Amino acid sequence: PRQAFQAQHESLYLATLEQHNYLEAPHFVDLVEEYVRNQLREPSLDHRNLKIYTTLDPHLQKIAYEAVRSGMKEIDQRLSRHKLSDRPEAALVALDPITGEILALVGGRNYFRSQFNRATRAYRQPGSTFKPFVYATALGRTPPGKPPPTLSSQILDEPYSLLFGSKRYSPKNFGSNYYGNVSLREALSLSLNVPTVKIADQIGFSNIVNLAEKLEWGNKLRAYPSLALGTFEVTLLELTRAYTIFVQNGQLASLRFLSHLDSNGVIKPISSLSPKVVITPQVAFLVTSALESSLQSGTAQMVRQRGFLLPAAGKTGTSQDAWFLGYTPDLLCGVWVGYDESKSLNLTGSEAALPIWTEFMNGARSLGRLSGSSFSIPPRIESARIDSGTGRLALKSCDSAKIEYYRKGTEPRNYCTIHN
Repeated sequence: PRQAFQAQHESLYLATLEQHNYLEAPHFVDLVEEYVRNQLREPSLDHRNLKIYTTLDPHLQKIAYEAVRSGMKEIDQRLSRHKLSDRPEAALVALDPITGEILALVGGRNYFRSQFNRATRAYRQPGSTFKPFVYATALGRTPPGKPPPTLSSQILDEPYSLLFGSKRYSPKNFGSNYYGNVSLREALSLSLNVPTVKIADQIGFSNIVNLAEKLEWGNKLRAYPSLALGTFEVTLLELTRAYTIFVQNGQLASLRFLSHLDSNGVIKPISSLSPKVVITPQVAFLVTSALESSLQSGTAQMVRQRGFLLPAAGKTGTSQDAWFLGYTPDLLCGVWVGYDESKSLNLTGSEAALPIWTEFMNGARSLGRLSGSSFSIPPRIESARIDSGTGRLALKSCDSAKIEYYRKGTEPRNYCTIHN
């Protein structure tokens, strides 16, 4: 009787609807249900007693949801200062970059408000997150009669236009800032538009399209100059999967979200397709090395300032939306933030998407999911001490010397003449 009396006078506690977002991963479950409904039609499976085991990691899923929730709260506060009342949306995908297993997926801020899965169904312009594929195309080519492009190759960053067909295209850097002569490493890590379009023009826009088609995106890309700046449309899941080529020695992982099935005690493993070779291990390493510089001295420096210090590589993207794609040797994560109505967010990738990514990766680190190991250097990669200003071999008198990496046979042969 005493316990009954106490129970009757306790306050009623209502669990928030938002808990459902990570307790049951509803956007991910919808993805699984759709697959099972459309793909699993084998007569041997008893669908009445079918148990489905997935690749989802519930601990990472909870961290993913919390990272989106807290990150969007921060964005809401920023937008409210500008008296903007609309609530932008967000999506997050985390993959095992080697196996292609989907470990966490958030398709929106609140499943009960909207069941639309923005990670798998929202086609948006990726902006600068596409640039690594431009540089991968360039670094893998040896043009006839010309020196092969390398990370230390110099290119002039200044106002520029090109004639494409009968039209003139004039790309501009973010903030209309120009840096003069820059290396390809600097151009990618600083996300400079003009050098990227110049490089794309030199290697051929059709060659970039050829590489992109190997990434199996749903939308067909066209060989226009603006392609280099990510003006086509892609989903977050497609783009995140594409980044596996930089972690997995140039191989595109096959996505996998089912582990195995249990039909009346009969276990049926779900095997993934073999990865597909897209670029060489050497090119994958060079792009990753440049994207490591993005975190150290480029557009993604905020990752380090927010406390994630393990070896990692990543790329910001700003179109109408905000993007960040980043990875360690163990974990790959992509984040998108934007409005469903396709209007401009007016925040950069480093301002809106990067903080969510960083909180998620810090959470994964606290779970012990990250080894902290560095990216391995594949065979046929050479290093050289070069002068940063010229891209040539450094002398003892060069005060801005650094180590750069090259595909074997493409390293510079001439010494710096400025500091001689």
